Amino acid sequence: MIRLIAAIAIGALVLAVLVVFVGNQFMGDEVPLSGWIAFGAGTFLTVLVGSGLFALLFFSARQGYDDLDRPEDESSV
Repeated sequence: MIRLIAAIAIGALVLAVLVVFVGNQFMGDEVPLSGWIAFGAGTFLTVLVGSGLFALLFFSARQGYDDLDRPEDESSV
């Protein structure tokens, strides 16, 4: 299942890059090097922030920080 999700994500990334390159050919205006650097840096930082947030989410869930504290649950035990 994880491999399927990873394959879909990589395929979407490749498709996005291809659309940018092919779209650039038909538009007629060349994207300067600074534009490509900004595109790559933005993509990298977006993936980095998303990965960090997911890591925090899983860490928080495994450590029990997301559990609800209910006094009525303790009295029924």
